[in-house]
Amino acid sequence: MRRPPVFSCWFLAFFIFLALPPSFGHADCSCTVGSNGVNIIGLELIATQCPVPPFSDSKVYTYLVNPIQCSGTTLYKYSTYGDTMGSPAALINFYVSNGYRVLRNPSGTHLIAVQGGRYPFNGSISGVNLASAGAGIYYATPATSMDRYCTERPVADQNQDGIPDCLEQPAMEPTKNLGPPCPVNYHQ
Repeated sequence: MRRPPVFSCWFLAFFIFLALPPSFGHADCSCTVGSNGVNIIGLELIATQCPVPPFSDSKVYTYLVNPIQCSGTTLYKYSTYGDTMGSPAALINFYVSNGYRVLRNPSGTHLIAVQGGRYPFNGSISGVNLASAGAGIYYATPATSMDRYCTERPVADQNQDGIPDCLEQPAMEPTKNLGPPCPVNYHQ
Protein backbone atom coordinates (compact mmCIF):
# COMPACT_ATOMS: atom_id res chain seq x y z
CA MET A 1 0.00 0.00 0.00
CA ARG A 2 1.33 3.38 -1.00
CA ARG A 3 1.52 6.21 1.60
CA PRO A 4 0.40 9.72 0.63
CA PRO A 5 3.22 12.23 0.22
CA VAL A 6 4.09 14.21 3.37
CA PHE A 7 3.38 17.56 1.71
CA SER A 8 -0.28 16.58 1.14
CA CYS A 9 -0.78 16.14 4.91
CA TRP A 10 0.64 19.63 5.54
CA PHE A 11 -1.50 20.97 2.71
CA LEU A 12 -4.63 19.52 4.35
CA ALA A 13 -3.64 20.93 7.78
CA PHE A 14 -3.15 24.36 6.19
CA PHE A 15 -6.66 24.35 4.69
CA ILE A 16 -8.20 23.25 8.00
CA PHE A 17 -6.41 26.17 9.68
CA LEU A 18 -7.80 28.59 7.08
CA ALA A 19 -11.34 27.31 7.68
CA LEU A 20 -11.21 28.22 11.39
CA PRO A 21 -12.80 31.53 12.46
CA PRO A 22 -10.21 34.33 12.80
CA SER A 23 -10.94 35.41 16.39
CA PHE A 24 -12.71 33.35 19.00
CA GLY A 25 -14.64 34.90 21.88
CA HIS A 26 -14.40 34.26 25.61
CA ALA A 27 -16.30 31.61 27.55
CA ASP A 28 -19.37 33.64 28.61
CA CYS A 29 -19.93 35.06 25.14
CA SER A 30 -21.86 32.01 24.06
CA CYS A 31 -24.34 31.87 21.21
CA THR A 32 -26.48 29.43 19.28
CA VAL A 33 -27.73 29.80 15.74
CA GLY A 34 -31.53 29.82 15.48
CA SER A 35 -33.89 27.83 13.30
CA ASN A 36 -33.47 30.15 10.30
CA GLY A 37 -29.74 29.36 10.10
CA VAL A 38 -28.61 33.01 10.12
CA ASN A 39 -25.26 33.21 11.92
CA ILE A 40 -24.49 36.93 11.44
CA ILE A 41 -25.42 38.54 14.77
CA GLY A 42 -24.78 42.24 14.29
CA LEU A 43 -22.37 44.51 16.17
CA GLU A 44 -20.54 44.45 19.49
CA LEU A 45 -19.83 47.91 20.94
CA ILE A 46 -17.16 48.02 23.66
CA ALA A 47 -16.37 51.19 25.62
CA THR A 48 -12.68 52.06 25.77
CA GLN A 49 -13.05 53.79 29.15
CA CYS A 50 -14.24 52.54 32.51
CA PRO A 51 -17.46 53.95 33.95
CA VAL A 52 -17.47 55.97 37.14
CA PRO A 53 -20.26 55.08 39.60
CA PRO A 54 -23.03 55.98 39.75
CA PHE A 55 -23.66 54.70 36.23
CA SER A 56 -25.34 57.09 33.84
CA ASP A 57 -26.74 56.36 30.39
CA SER A 58 -25.93 59.97 29.44
CA LYS A 59 -22.14 59.63 29.88
CA VAL A 60 -20.34 59.73 26.53
CA TYR A 61 -17.86 56.95 25.75
CA THR A 62 -15.73 55.99 22.78
CA TYR A 63 -16.79 52.52 21.65
CA LEU A 64 -14.93 49.99 19.51
CA VAL A 65 -17.40 48.61 16.94
CA ASN A 66 -16.94 45.01 15.77
CA PRO A 67 -19.21 43.04 13.43
CA ILE A 68 -19.85 39.64 15.03
CA GLN A 69 -21.22 36.25 14.11
CA CYS A 70 -21.99 32.92 15.79
CA SER A 71 -19.87 29.91 14.92
CA GLY A 72 -21.18 26.81 16.68
CA THR A 73 -21.50 28.10 20.24
CA THR A 74 -18.88 30.87 20.06
CA LEU A 75 -19.35 34.54 19.28
CA TYR A 76 -16.46 36.08 17.33
CA LYS A 77 -15.66 39.14 15.25
CA TYR A 78 -15.08 38.72 11.56
CA SER A 79 -13.90 42.26 10.83
CA THR A 80 -13.37 45.64 12.51
CA TYR A 81 -15.48 48.73 11.80
CA GLY A 82 -13.47 51.20 13.89
CA ASP A 83 -14.99 53.28 16.66
CA THR A 84 -17.79 55.69 17.47
CA MET A 85 -18.63 58.11 20.27
CA GLY A 86 -21.92 58.42 22.07
CA SER A 87 -23.82 57.81 25.26
CA PRO A 88 -25.39 54.42 25.96
CA ALA A 89 -28.83 56.07 25.73
CA ALA A 90 -28.14 57.63 22.32
CA LEU A 91 -26.62 54.47 20.83
CA ILE A 92 -29.36 52.20 22.19
CA ASN A 93 -32.03 54.59 20.89
CA PHE A 94 -30.37 54.65 17.45
CA TYR A 95 -30.15 50.86 17.15
CA VAL A 96 -33.61 50.11 18.59
CA SER A 97 -35.23 52.72 16.29
CA ASN A 98 -33.55 50.89 13.38
CA GLY A 99 -35.03 47.51 14.32
CA TYR A 100 -32.16 46.06 16.37
CA ARG A 101 -32.46 44.10 19.60
CA VAL A 102 -29.83 45.46 22.00
CA LEU A 103 -28.26 43.44 24.80
CA ARG A 104 -26.47 45.58 27.37
CA ASN A 105 -24.64 45.54 30.66
CA PRO A 106 -25.80 47.70 33.61
CA SER A 107 -23.13 50.39 33.07
CA GLY A 108 -23.79 50.76 29.32
CA THR A 109 -20.14 50.06 28.46
CA HIS A 110 -20.91 46.83 26.56
CA LEU A 111 -23.67 46.63 23.95
CA ILE A 112 -24.54 43.94 21.41
CA ALA A 113 -26.79 45.23 18.63
CA VAL A 114 -28.52 42.18 17.11
CA GLN A 115 -29.78 42.53 13.56
CA GLY A 116 -33.46 42.23 12.76
CA GLY A 117 -35.01 42.90 9.37
CA ARG A 118 -35.44 40.46 6.52
CA TYR A 119 -32.77 37.99 7.73
CA PRO A 120 -32.79 38.37 11.54
CA PHE A 121 -30.50 36.51 13.88
CA ASN A 122 -33.02 34.38 15.80
CA GLY A 123 -30.70 32.33 17.98
CA SER A 124 -29.50 33.12 21.50
CA ILE A 125 -26.64 35.16 22.92
CA SER A 126 -25.37 34.74 26.50
CA GLY A 127 -28.52 32.77 27.31
CA VAL A 128 -30.95 35.39 25.92
CA ASN A 129 -33.28 33.76 23.39
CA LEU A 130 -33.95 36.20 20.55
CA ALA A 131 -36.17 33.94 18.42
CA SER A 132 -39.35 35.99 18.89
CA ALA A 133 -37.85 39.15 20.39
CA GLY A 134 -38.78 42.45 18.76
CA ALA A 135 -36.68 45.60 18.65
CA GLY A 136 -35.86 46.68 22.20
CA ILE A 137 -33.43 46.40 25.10
CA TYR A 138 -32.59 43.02 26.64
CA TYR A 139 -30.54 41.92 29.65
CA ALA A 140 -28.77 38.62 30.26
CA THR A 141 -29.34 36.87 33.60
CA PRO A 142 -27.61 38.04 35.66
CA ALA A 143 -27.31 41.41 33.94
CA THR A 144 -23.67 41.70 35.01
CA SER A 145 -22.80 38.69 32.83
CA MET A 146 -22.78 41.19 29.95
CA ASP A 147 -19.81 42.89 31.65
CA ARG A 148 -17.66 40.26 29.87
CA TYR A 149 -16.30 41.78 26.66
CA CYS A 150 -16.40 39.22 23.87
CA THR A 151 -14.03 40.26 21.09
CA GLU A 152 -11.56 42.79 22.54
CA ARG A 153 -10.30 44.07 25.88
CA PRO A 154 -9.54 47.79 25.53
CA VAL A 155 -9.34 48.39 29.31
CA ALA A 156 -7.29 46.67 32.04
CA ASP A 157 -8.18 43.03 32.71
CA GLN A 158 -5.39 41.61 34.88
CA ASN A 159 -6.96 38.19 35.45
CA GLN A 160 -7.77 37.83 31.71
CA ASP A 161 -11.38 36.73 32.33
CA GLY A 162 -12.84 39.19 29.80
CA ILE A 163 -14.39 41.41 32.49
CA PRO A 164 -12.59 44.76 32.89
CA ASP A 165 -11.01 45.21 36.33
CA CYS A 166 -13.18 48.29 36.91
CA LEU A 167 -16.36 46.19 36.49
CA GLU A 168 -15.27 43.18 38.58
CA GLN A 169 -17.61 42.25 41.40
CA PRO A 170 -17.78 43.10 44.31
CA ALA A 171 -15.87 46.33 43.60
CA MET A 172 -18.81 47.65 41.56
CA GLU A 173 -21.50 46.12 43.79
CA PRO A 174 -24.06 48.93 44.12
CA THR A 175 -25.12 47.84 47.61
CA LYS A 176 -21.58 47.61 48.99
CA ASN A 177 -21.06 49.96 51.93
CA LEU A 178 -17.95 51.95 51.11
CA GLY A 179 -18.03 53.79 54.44
CA PRO A 180 -17.88 57.52 55.07
CA PRO A 181 -15.90 59.73 52.71
CA CYS A 182 -12.33 60.50 53.65
CA PRO A 183 -12.00 63.66 55.74
CA VAL A 184 -10.43 66.65 54.03
CA ASN A 185 -8.33 69.00 56.14
CA TYR A 186 -8.51 72.48 54.61
CA HIS A 187 -6.80 74.16 57.56
CA GLN A 188 -3.21 73.11 58.04
